Amino acid sequence: MELAPYRAPSEQLVSNYDIYIGGIALGQDQIISLLHTYQSVQFPITMFLDGKTKKKVDELLEQILNYRDVPQVFKLFKEVEKLIQQAATTKFLSHRAHHLYIRDDSPFAGIEMEPNGKIDYKKIYLIK
Repeated sequence: MELAPYRAPSEQLVSNYDIYIGGIALGQDQIISLLHTYQSVQFPITMFLDGKTKKKVDELLEQILNYRDVPQVFKLFKEVEKLIQQAATTKFLSHRAHHLYIRDDSPFAGIEMEPNGKIDYKKIYLIK
C-alpha cells in the first residue's frame, strides 16, 4: 500500500494507483461544492470514467450551470451520481445526519456539536 501525495494531479493518480479513497465536505453552498467536486482536478472522480460517460457527465454539469431551479439542479446531480456509480468507478459513502437535543431545563450551557458529529465537552459549563 502506498499513500499518494494529497495534491497529486489526478492524471498521476489514475495512471499509478488501482484505488483512490478520498473525501469531501460540502460548504454552505452545496451546488457550488458539488460542481467543484466533479470538475476540479483535485478530485479524480470523473478522471476514472470512460470517454462516453465522462462526456455525458460533463453535459449534465453544463446544464446545471444554466438552471436556477434548485430541485431541478439536484435532480441533475442525482443523474450525475447515477452515471458515475453505473460506471463502477466510484462508491459514494455518506455520513449520517447528527441531531442534538437539549432539554429546556438543562443545567448546562455551551453544548455544541462539531462538524464531525462529536460534542465538544470543553465548551460545556454549568449554569448557576
